Amino acid sequence: MPNNLPIVIIARLKAEEGLEEDLLTELRSLVEASKKEEGCIQYVLHKLEGVPTDFMIYEIWKSQKALDEHTLQPHYQNFSFKAASMLAEQPTIDKFEQAF
Repeated sequence: MPNNLPIVIIARLKAEEGLEEDLLTELRSLVEASKKEEGCIQYVLHKLEGVPTDFMIYEIWKSQKALDEHTLQPHYQNFSFKAASMLAEQPTIDKFEQAF
């Protein structure tokens, strides 16, 4: 696939019990800053219904280059550092490319 096609990311995060609100606060900051990035098409935070510890971020980036630039942004780096102590397990990140 060409490197200039949109990339979809589905990131799943599980908060330590009792730290859900702290993680949610950090996630909100990440989402707001990420939405302002030039290469961001969509960046939406979801909570798993009935499971307050489980979150999912649905992202669409203009290209792999835009996604790569996102991971270098200070707000992304800051979130990664802060969230590490709030997560019950490593995030699951699935990357999808356009099929045709």
